Amino acid sequence: MEVTYNAIKHLVYREKETDGTMFCEFKDPDSENIIKSQARVNRIDTKDKQVEHVVHTQAYYFFRSTVMETLYKVLGTGVIGNTVRQVVYRIFPSSPAPNPSDRPYTTYELQQATIEAFKRVSSGFYFDGDYWRIKRSMSPFEEVLDKNPIVKKYDRKVLAQMLVELANVDGAMTPSERNFIDGFLSADIGSINSLLAEEPLSAVDIEEISPNVRESFLLLAWSMALTDKKMSAQEKSKLNDYAVMLNLSAKRIDELITMAKDNIVEMAVSSGLDNAALNQLAANIEMNPDDMRRAKIRYEKRTS
Repeated sequence: MEVTYNAIKHLVYREKETDGTMFCEFKDPDSENIIKSQARVNRIDTKDKQVEHVVHTQAYYFFRSTVMETLYKVLGTGVIGNTVRQVVYRIFPSSPAPNPSDRPYTTYELQQATIEAFKRVSSGFYFDGDYWRIKRSMSPFEEVLDKNPIVKKYDRKVLAQMLVELANVDGAMTPSERNFIDGFLSADIGSINSLLAEEPLSAVDIEEISPNVRESFLLLAWSMALTDKKMSAQEKSKLNDYAVMLNLSAKRIDELITMAKDNIVEMAVSSGLDNAALNQLAANIEMNPDDMRRAKIRYEKRTS
């Protein structure tokens, strides 16, 4: 689905270009909810540069940023429904640099930057056929996190260590993975290095977390793994180990994995990916095409 400026301009609360970057705030007309984003402004002098600009916006980074935002809220405040939602931007690749030029940016170029900024946070919105609007109803994924907030420091630290161990399961964390994790760790929990220096999580450590957060733990661990382009056998094994230590039933584990995958599909649908891209995404996250379609339909029904 193509995103047009006219379809989102009623949401634009503030947009400001600084040093070639467009900083945006999108606000729900019916509430005080604000979603922030940013994107590079590109000088579009030829059709080829337009294509280059569009191709550079990759769904992978969009998914990672959305999951990062969720983790930041959970680990930072334990609240999924914050009034102001802040995305951490540094995991995004830089957009193609504008050609050296003294001319001001055109209105079209500035609007294209606002559109790209919107796409990066569009999972928080739905399209009603004419305009994009902020979502109000919670998905099953959001309901689990909302009903099982992770607020105690011990719980938050164990979750952070779990996610760090998962990212480092092959013993070599990439700079991109480090930036991603740095984006949601808070100072009171510790750094990547300090968490890796701890003894590996054991069943005893996980036995001591609050009973109500166990489902949220597994849901968030799977969510992070699913945005890793393609899950490795080591990641799957580690996730299975965590599921056992969290003492969840096999039925509930399957339900939580489905929720995590459905959430990825919802992000993809809300960002306007076409059917071919959705099918490829389903293959990447090992999701049956029929289940992907069901997730898409449920999302459309909930947001209609």
